[in-house]
This record gives sequence, C-alpha cells and structure tokens, in this order.
Amino acid sequence: MIRTTIAAAALAIGGGAAAQEVGPARVRYDGHRGVHVTARTPAEVATALSLSDHVWTCTGAGVGPFDVQMSPEHFAAFAATGIPYRVTVENVQAMIDAERAEIDAINANPGDNPGFYDTYHTRTEINTYLQQLAAGHATLAYTCSAGSSLEGREMLYIRITGPGDRTGRPTIVLNACQHAREWVAPPVAVYIAEQLLTRYATDPLVKRLVDSVEWVILPITNPDGYQYSWDTDRMWRKNRRPAPSGSSCAGVDTNRNFSFEWGLSNGSSGDPCDETYRGTAPASEPETKVIRDLIAGSAPVLATIDYHSFSQYLLEPWGYTPALPAAHATFQSISAAMAQAIQGVHGVQYIYGPGYTTIYPTSGTIGDWAYGAQGILAWGLELRPEAGSSFGFTLPSNQIVPTCEENFAGLMALAQNVAPPLLFQLVQGTPVLAEPGQATPIRVAVRAVLNTVQAGSVRLYYRIGTSGAPLWTPMTAMPNSEYQANLPGADCGQVIQYVVQATTNSGAVIKFPPASFGNPLEVTVADTALTFSDTCDTQTGWAVGGTGSTATAGLWVRNAPQATAAQPAGDHTPGAGGLCYVTDHRAGTSVGQYDVDGGTTILTSPTFNALYAPGITRTGSYVSYWRWYSSDRGPQPGVDPLLVQISANGSTWVTLEQVTDSAGVWVRKEFRIDDFLPVGSVMRIRFAASDLNEDSVVEAAVDDIQVRVAGCTVCYPDCNGDGAVNLSDFGCFTTKFALGQSYADCNGDFALNLADFGCFQTKFALGCP
Repeated sequence: MIRTTIAAAALAIGGGAAAQEVGPARVRYDGHRGVHVTARTPAEVATALSLSDHVWTCTGAGVGPFDVQMSPEHFAAFAATGIPYRVTVENVQAMIDAERAEIDAINANPGDNPGFYDTYHTRTEINTYLQQLAAGHATLAYTCSAGSSLEGREMLYIRITGPGDRTGRPTIVLNACQHAREWVAPPVAVYIAEQLLTRYATDPLVKRLVDSVEWVILPITNPDGYQYSWDTDRMWRKNRRPAPSGSSCAGVDTNRNFSFEWGLSNGSSGDPCDETYRGTAPASEPETKVIRDLIAGSAPVLATIDYHSFSQYLLEPWGYTPALPAAHATFQSISAAMAQAIQGVHGVQYIYGPGYTTIYPTSGTIGDWAYGAQGILAWGLELRPEAGSSFGFTLPSNQIVPTCEENFAGLMALAQNVAPPLLFQLVQGTPVLAEPGQATPIRVAVRAVLNTVQAGSVRLYYRIGTSGAPLWTPMTAMPNSEYQANLPGADCGQVIQYVVQATTNSGAVIKFPPASFGNPLEVTVADTALTFSDTCDTQTGWAVGGTGSTATAGLWVRNAPQATAAQPAGDHTPGAGGLCYVTDHRAGTSVGQYDVDGGTTILTSPTFNALYAPGITRTGSYVSYWRWYSSDRGPQPGVDPLLVQISANGSTWVTLEQVTDSAGVWVRKEFRIDDFLPVGSVMRIRFAASDLNEDSVVEAAVDDIQVRVAGCTVCYPDCNGDGAVNLSDFGCFTTKFALGQSYADCNGDFALNLADFGCFQTKFALGCP
C-alpha cells in the first residue's frame, strides 16, 4: 500500500531525520512503531501524516483508519494530540531483524531442504527459480527479459501457454512488486506460474486455460528498488531514480508514472520526497516503459493484475476519479467471484471496489492506464496482511504459502470470467476465393476453454450475397477438435458470407466471428489464373540484400531449415524438394546462434505479373505465401517484426503485414493486392526480418509463394465482344497486338510475338462454349 498526498501535510519519506543510516549500508528503524490511526477529520489526517515517517495503508478517499510508521520522537508528539490510535508494531527494526535472521538461518541450513515458498528470496534467487520452472516445462514455458531497469537490471518474466498454433490466443498479464518493500508479491507471482505448469497434466481447467490463453508473468517490476530493500533499506518503496536537482530525495513511484491521467495532484505528488512522486513526465521511468510495452505488445489482453501488499483489497478502476467506469458492473461481478474464491481457501476476506473510494485517490497508475488507454480489465491487488495488522510489510514467512494459495484460486475465478468459453480457429487460414460452381471446404478448430462443445452442435451458417436470411449446414467432427463443412457453389462474381456457431454443454450459443453476420467471414467466387508460383526448391531470381539490408548474421538463404525452438524442422512444400527461404538454416548449439543479428535482412522476389491473365476479366489479384516467424524465445520477445511488403515499381513499398505473433507453425497468408496499391505487371514482394533491439532472437522462413489473377472467364476469341466468334475477331486481335495491349499476350508468357497468333488461332478454332 501507499501513502496519499494531502497537500502540504505530507512529510519527506524514506530520508527523514528519524531514519538512521548505519555506515554505508543498512538503514535502521530502532524504536519506530507501526500505528493504526483512526482519524475523524481531515485536520486529524493531516496532523497524523505530518508526524509519520512512512505511510503503510489508507482507507477511503477522506477520513478513516490508516497505518503509518512513526519514529520515537514523532510518536511522542502524535500521542499528545488525542487522535485515536492503536500501536500495531512496537519496534519496526526488531521485526526487520527477526525476518532477516530467519532468512539467514534457512540459507545456512540447506540440508533441511526448505521449499522455495518457506522464506523470502533475493532477485537472483527468484530469477533462477523462474528459469528452472521454464526449463522443466519447456513445451509450455520459457523465460525472457522484458527489458532493463534504470540501473540495468534484467526484468525477467515467464510466458506460459500450451503447444500448437498460438495465433490469436488471448493473454492474461500479471506483474508484481512495483513497490520494493512488498516482499510477498513476487512469490505469489512465481507460485501462480508454478501451479499453471505443474497442474497442467492433471487439472482439466488449468489445462484448458493454458492451452487457450497465453500467461505473461513478471514477478519483479521494480528490480532496483527490490535490491535496495534487501541491501540497504527494508522499507524502501520507489525505484532508484537519482534525486533531481534541488532535492536530496531519490526514487519515482512507477505506479504514479503511467500516462493515463498522469500528473493529477489528487492521487500523486510532484514532490520528489513524497512516496507517491510521479516523476518528471509520463512514463519517464524505464520500468514503467517495460511493463507498459509488455502489456501493449501482448494483445489481445483479457485482463491484468498488478500485485501489491498490504491490506487485502481487490482494487478496480478508477483510481483518479470517484466516477464509475463503463464496465463497473463487470468489474464488480468478477471481483465478487475472486473474493469468494480467495475466502474459500483459508477464510481470509479481501474487500473489493473502485480504488478511489475503496482506499484513496491515485493517478497515473497501471490499472487506470490498462483500462483507460488499452481497454483491458485491470485490477490492483493488495495481498496479506489486513490493514491494522501487527506485521505490516514484514509478513511472516509461514503466511507466504497461504497467501499464494488463496490468490491462485482468485486468479482462476478471474480467468473463468474473462476467458472465452470456446476458442475458434480457422485451420490453415481464411479462404478468400472460391471457384465458380464448386463447393468450398471450411475447416475450423473449436476448442474447449471454460466449457465443452455440445455434440453435433457445430454449424456453418452461410448466405450467397450480403443480405437475406442465412442457411446452415452441420459441420462434421474431425480429429483434433476440428470440424468441416462445405460452402455451396455459386456463380462467378458472387460473394458468400459465413459464420461458425457452436453450443456449449451449458447451453450457451457461441458464434465466430462474435458479431455474426454484422461482420461475417466471406469468400469471393471467381475464376483464377496462376501468374506466379514458386516452391523455392530451385533458384528463380530471388535476391538477398539491397537498400536497408544491414544485418550482420542470420541472412536469408535458400536451404533446408534445421529444427530449433525458434526455427521449423523443414520447409512447407509437401513432398520432395525440402527447401525454402530461411534466415540462416543452421541450428547451432543454442537457439540464438544463427538468428538475425545486427539489423535487417531483406529477401526480394523476382518480378511477377498481377495485372493480366488471358481470358479473365480481372476483378482482383491475390498474393499468398506460407511464412514462419519467431521472436518469442529471446530476452526481448515480440519487439522485432517480420515486415512483408509489395511494390509495383521496385522502389515504393507498401506493407501487407507486420508480423509480431510467434505462432510456432507455418502460417498461410493471402491478400488482395488491389486493397493496398494499383496492380501492375512487374510487381515484387519482399520479406524483411530485423534484429533492431538488443538481445532479440528472430527467425523467419518463407515458402510456396503464389500470385493469382481473379475474375470471370470471358470468351477469349470473341475479341470485339459482339457475342460471335468470326473473322472480325482476327482483325481485333491484330489491332490489339499492334498496340501492345496485354490482351494480345494469348499464351501468357509476358511477351508479344508470333506465338500469340498461333495461340489465338487455336482458341479461335475451339470457339466458345
């Protein structure tokens, strides 16, 4: 918990006269008391705060009980005011010394085999344990550095999700220990990660949640402050930003440093000596930027929790205003479920509600930013002990496990309220074209998350055109929770819209896309002609390098990729060949040995015609390819995208997609070129894989590139379009040939010559159907 700024009543925190430095290292708090104050008026609040060395908890936006720490001198002055109080801790330093003695005793006797949660741990020990968890469950988890703190300490997190294609899986992000002295928060985060991994094989709910959701867990969000709380000052709260000019007080409260509603005086402080000092600007602190980018880069995010201690609260938005958020009813419903689940484990009660009215005003917090700027359901969760307890931030180690257990239960309640009941995924991408008169197979995976699929309930709804009531056909169950059905044949030029629907065993009807025919999937019915196709098994004119290609390693090569955690075990093309373009095919001895390093490597195609195909009145042109992309195995996952671009002249490039999702499988993508730029006959596509951030591990591969011209077939020898094939069409063809029009390229070899006359004569002889 934190202190509230109440005008000038706030005193300098953490460096006050009563806190004594011992040598160059430990700050001591001999004789300091923990005091539970029951203020009856704003004036009494101001008086108590003016005599406080640290504020531990607050309740309510105005008067009410709160916990503070007072030096002997300040306590004597406070006791004389007549304000009601209760001493909760007689000697803060004695409590700190007892905590450290217990930690030292456990570390001195490793033969007793203490469990990880039997005591508190240093940052290094926590990171090591997190890495061991990931290594022991390599198919489900890996650790990464989200970035570095102000003093250069790595901010390690673990990412957990089930095997298979991760495309489109939503995320839940958890972070802990923004405030250094809140030591129980990191083990709670680590415990959650461990339970997700160890229960995966035996707990059906956990398995479904891990298979359908990515879990991103950062146990220590303030590594510099946390280290300082171990080495120097157990009661330190902020990060370790040096004191600004004109002040002797160090540190910024990162949980007042987020950009949303930053700078409000009612909820943060502009005084560097205040424990809620917000910094000089929004997101001025590296730690703020790291967790901000981690959340923003994990989209779509279902929910996020920021773990703190203490006082046992589930804090919802808003913190900066007493107004209620639009999703207040949703927050209240989920908070109630979380509180009930928590209480059901050990009987401990957590109070829930909007932060502003439940504890005190806060501005620039991670929770308000996540909900207000990102639209993510967000909680700030205050762990044990309760306000007014005799422990404060030095929660006894025998309460670590119970705190972890009850909060894992609370998290499972949250997940069951925000995770989708079912997860839909179109197998091998979304088809965009259908052949006239031919059925088009649609295959979709429908995976159980919080519920199971009712047998026989999966349906394919469709309609030909963009209006009218849809029809439906049942989808046949296939292996691996997949279902298949066919869209009917339709005439060239028509559009078929479709939606997949499934019913859960609880009776809930779930549609994909969720907006149903308000935003349906669709295919265009058209004849197509392949104008470019490359399996990459032979050299066809692709080029590596060029302007902007600066990488020093991991360059594109045409070869057979060797399997790593970041690279495929082979190409995509079925059958013989085995080659594709890949960013250095070699596996090496570590996942990042041959990845892209030092900049960008660019792969550019030969020219291709997307403008014309003989006999087709073009309505659109399409480019498709299979790609592999991975950037989630290094210390900075997802920060370096694969850029796919297309050009009609080789100099001006338009982006088709910027890939940041590490699917772990070959993914097919197809785009209508007309939606991006005017189509031409000498086009190129290029793939740019980059390592622009330190410690990224980036691997990419490309295979089976195709270009198709789509439209409706015309009677090609009826050159003048009069509905009859006769000698006048020869004259028409000769004229178009003389003018150099693409129609006269009868054989589609992109050259006008005598062979085209022979081609036209053959087609003329065959006539039209």
